Amino acid sequence: MPRREAVWLSEMRDAARKAHAYVADVNLDAFAADEMRLDATVHQLGIVGEASRSVSMTTQMAHPEVDWSGAAKVRNQMIHAYFSINVARVWSIAREEMPVLADQLDAILNPPQTQN
Repeated sequence: MPRREAVWLSEMRDAARKAHAYVADVNLDAFAADEMRLDATVHQLGIVGEASRSVSMTTQMAHPEVDWSGAAKVRNQMIHAYFSINVARVWSIAREEMPVLADQLDAILNPPQTQN
C-alpha cells in the first residue's frame, strides 16, 4: 500500500476512534448539553469524511465493507449544514458507526500475515 494511502486510512481510523471516545461515556442529553464535546465530535466526523474522499478508488473497490460514500456524505452534512446539525444523529454515528469503521480500517492497515 502506498504511504500516502496508509496516511489517509490512518487519519480516518484515528478520527473515528476519537469521535467514539467523545461520546462513549455520555448519554445523548449530556452530549447535547456539552458544546465543546459536540464541536469536537463534529470535527472528527469531518476528518473521517474528508480523508475518505482522498482514498483511491482502487482501495475503495478492494474494500466494499467500508461505507466510503457514507463517510463523505456525513462530512458534507457536518460542514455544509452546520447550523442544522442533528445532534442525535451525530451522537448515534459516533457511538455506533465509528467503532465499526475504525475496526474495518485497522484490518485494512494491518492485514493478517500469511505464512509460507
